[in-house]
Amino acid sequence: GIAQEAIDVDGDGYSDIPKIRGYQLHPQLFFDAGKRTHVRTGLWWQREDRTGGEIGAIDAPVDTAHYFGFQRGDRLSGDVLLEHTLKPGSTITVKGSANGYTQEARDNFGAAQRHQSNRFTEAFWSRHAERHDLVLGASYVGTGLRGDGADQELTTVGAFGQLALHRKRWPEIDLGLRVDHNAQYGTQVLPAVAALYKVSDAFTLRANAGTGYQWPDLSKGYGPVASAATATRIADGTVAERSTGATVEWTWKKRFGEETTLFVDQTFFGTVISDPLGTTTTGTDVVLGNVAASRFTRGFDNYVRLKHRDTELYVGYTFTLPEDRASGSNTTIAYTPLHRMAMTLSHELTEHWRAGIEAAYNGQQQRFDGTSTRDQWFVAAMIGYRTGQWNIVLNGENVTDTRQTRWEPIVFPPTSRPRFAPLWAPIEGRVVNLSVLWKF
Repeated sequence: GIAQEAIDVDGDGYSDIPKIRGYQLHPQLFFDAGKRTHVRTGLWWQREDRTGGEIGAIDAPVDTAHYFGFQRGDRLSGDVLLEHTLKPGSTITVKGSANGYTQEARDNFGAAQRHQSNRFTEAFWSRHAERHDLVLGASYVGTGLRGDGADQELTTVGAFGQLALHRKRWPEIDLGLRVDHNAQYGTQVLPAVAALYKVSDAFTLRANAGTGYQWPDLSKGYGPVASAATATRIADGTVAERSTGATVEWTWKKRFGEETTLFVDQTFFGTVISDPLGTTTTGTDVVLGNVAASRFTRGFDNYVRLKHRDTELYVGYTFTLPEDRASGSNTTIAYTPLHRMAMTLSHELTEHWRAGIEAAYNGQQQRFDGTSTRDQWFVAAMIGYRTGQWNIVLNGENVTDTRQTRWEPIVFPPTSRPRFAPLWAPIEGRVVNLSVLWKF
């Protein structure tokens, strides 16, 4: 269970951290149905209540003059996994899950409820040999949605295959093909290829390319995370969005003496989405349809790790440029930092004590109106102690108190139904937690 009280971090009268009451139960059962058949099955039940808004209205009776927002989520799901060995190196796997999720939302003006159900079944045969691996299978995915102005039933059946070839200089060559069919939106054919080439013991090259898609789906949010919206209906003529992406990666690992190791990794990536899905507001309806543009995201990721005795340093940098391209003009997608960095330094102080510090950087992000946010640094630190069966960790996150509300307001009048600014930085401030683990 979880119990958290609402907190107004910046003192503007509104909660930055909501009041939460939550409970969950997740039993699992493992057993053998014969010498060659293994079964795992489980059940998951969860309820979570979240309440936010004006601090004085969170625990008060309903009052249309003071804003509060309440959400209750109830989830019940079950899953099963069965693995049957036909002979050494040959296995049949069957897995499936079903879950139902009901969300109730209300504020000081009204209430709404939405129920979503998901079903998934997959069965495949796999064969592992010295020079190759082969997988062949089929799947079924279903999504149902009812309430809150939305009504949907989305069913997909598919078949897939993957062949992995093992060679000396080419430790791995993967060839994959998947075909999915939906009665309303048609058929998607998804080829994929990946290869790993070992130039030397220290230097390795990797590349892959593949395709993907997304059916128009009322159960998903569309748009930047800062303003993602769920639709109430789908425009006529809407088709599935389609993506094609590829990465090229090289890694280099070098040992200096017996106690020092340097690892360097660099990845270049790119993805193009055609007929991307997005939402528009028409009266009281939020309509899902295809955007008249293509979406092109590219960039590169750098990773360096240096380890010397009991000290380890990690430095990473990622450049991402996401753009919508339409009629010869390019528009950067809002609220996506072009530059990001992460650094971690950890050290084993003694046999029992260890400590670490972590820093992360997010560069400026473009807003919807074309202006830019400020860049931000985040710093975290930890110290841990372990002995015998005990492992104790004291962790401080965002110790520099980096938060959006230090630079600009995020709540605007009227108080009865306020407007909230898009979030592009944390708002919860410093967080300190202590974890105690006892192994028995």
